[in-house]
Amino acid sequence: MRITAGKFRSRKLISPEGESTRPTQDQVKEAVFSHLGGMFDQGAVLDLFAGSGAIGFEALSRGMKEAVLNDHDPSAVRAMRANKEKLGLGDEVTILNYDYNKALKLLSKKEKSFDLIYLDPPYALNAYDKAMRMIKEGNLLRENGILIAESAKDTEITAEGWDCYKEAKYGVARIRYYRRRME
Repeated sequence: MRITAGKFRSRKLISPEGESTRPTQDQVKEAVFSHLGGMFDQGAVLDLFAGSGAIGFEALSRGMKEAVLNDHDPSAVRAMRANKEKLGLGDEVTILNYDYNKALKLLSKKEKSFDLIYLDPPYALNAYDKAMRMIKEGNLLRENGILIAESAKDTEITAEGWDCYKEAKYGVARIRYYRRRME
């Protein structure tokens, strides 16, 4: 697993121990960031189920100024901390070790908001609809922000209050891009 572009291009990342996380394939990561284009100038990213932190580190490499990485798995948190140190990053990266409910409540209470939110929970957890509802209610995505959901290709997401403006399939994965519905 590596960073595909930007100032940390080609740097290898440490993966969490065990099989509790499923890394986003480089092909998928490259397609996602290619679609997002130049939105990375000084923005903030939240990766709610971060694993190694690869999505957040990729976003920082491409120009975002802040990343909040959360995972409930202690081995994932260890990997994120090791990757943060390996890349020489400091306060621009915040690593949280909570289940997604607690992380979203905490971020909402702190009035945090993001330009990009990435959701890639364990497929069996199927936390998309609840997480997306909490993100909307907590006002965690900025007005022109994008929420990306990576799921198994046959997973249904209700996404009330969100507009899916693009989706693509890559092997067993489906990537959906959402914006908040303006009501």
